[in-house]
Amino acid sequence: MRKQNWFALKIFLHFILQLHFQNKREQIEDELFTPNNSF
Repeated sequence: MRKQNWFALKIFLHFILQLHFQNKREQIEDELFTPNNSF
């Protein structure tokens, strides 16, 4: 269940980022999905 909750949380956070940064969506997606830029 924790894995499902984490997966849902990741999707939720990504959705929020898209809402707040539509103009920078590509840049944010690159930051989120690029392993080299992991935080």
